[in-house]
Amino acid sequence: MSYENSLSKESSSEEIGNLSNSETLNSDLSKSIEETEKIIEIQKQPFTASVLKEMSQISMCSDESNILFLYDDFKVYDGPVDSHEFEPSEIETSKLAQEIKKLKGKYEDFKKTTKRIIPKTVAKPKPKKAPVVKTSLTPKPKKSSQDTITSSNSSKSSQKTVNKVSLISLEIDIGSGYTVTEDVHSGDSSYDIAARAFKQKNIKANYKSIRELGDLIQQEINNYLGVVAKELKNYEKKVKKCEEENYKKQLEKIKPPLLQTEKLAETRKKVIGSLQISTGEDKEETITIREGDIPEELAKEFSETHNLCDEACESIAISIKELIEQTLHPSIKINFEIDEGKTAAIEVSKGDDLFSLAHRFVRDNRIGSKYTSKVYNMLRRTLSENQA
Repeated sequence: MSYENSLSKESSSEEIGNLSNSETLNSDLSKSIEETEKIIEIQKQPFTASVLKEMSQISMCSDESNILFLYDDFKVYDGPVDSHEFEPSEIETSKLAQEIKKLKGKYEDFKKTTKRIIPKTVAKPKPKKAPVVKTSLTPKPKKSSQDTITSSNSSKSSQKTVNKVSLISLEIDIGSGYTVTEDVHSGDSSYDIAARAFKQKNIKANYKSIRELGDLIQQEINNYLGVVAKELKNYEKKVKKCEEENYKKQLEKIKPPLLQTEKLAETRKKVIGSLQISTGEDKEETITIREGDIPEELAKEFSETHNLCDEACESIAISIKELIEQTLHPSIKINFEIDEGKTAAIEVSKGDDLFSLAHRFVRDNRIGSKYTSKVYNMLRRTLSENQA
């Protein structure tokens, strides 16, 4: 016996069982409704012994219908019974009517909800092998593009086209020699992009292939965002630096004139001295020398201005050097008597090595090394007195 025949027999047996159960429930509900209506008719009659006997023959408690009738203090009478004592109350009658209405409602609902169940078999598709997935990301910013979104239901599908802003463009290698370009929009996931990449080349990829490609795309996007964040940070630093410099320039413009004059006076170089240079017949020019001036450059500039020769330029440079040394480092000349009627002189300046000068003086004049300390002390004392 084939699988389809066995399945049809099982389904037919289940349908028969369901129909038989529904018929049984229908008959039980109909019987309960008939009994309840009969009880209401009996209660409307005078309550006599024959009525009580008839009521005792009817089942008044049913678990399926959840109906329960209670009788208070039943009594047995041998003689005639006053019917007014056992007249049914209006409250009990209304309760019975409500219960009948509920039973009828349940019966109608049961008939509506009872349906035939026909089992269906769906064959599972066989999984296909996915291609080897590789990706390479090349960000290409675009303004906008159109993307189609398809929403499918059980019976029909509808398509609607919306405009989305493209953030970056990806160049994706999906294997088998296929390379596609996909735009990344706001709200896209990496798996959506991977699925669209396969769809471009009509490749039916399974879930595993889409997931692998989506993970690679997500990794490349994260790397790209890291580079962009670093560039933005460097750009912000440059902008901040430019703003600070611009602020300083604006602040300099609004400073009072007196403050600018004082600042200019502080940066102005101190004048050391001046030289009178003859530039021709009965012509003399003055060179002003300041702290930090370079003698060679100053002499060259003066010579070019007044059309002097190279020899004159070198002579001017030497004169400038001597003036600077004499002004900044003045020398003191000290005379020593080394023999009867014979003297020797030493020139000393600030910063000189006094002990070396004393040793050389004693050696050159051959007065003996025992006088070295005496000459040293004389040099030190004389230099300190002149500086004071």
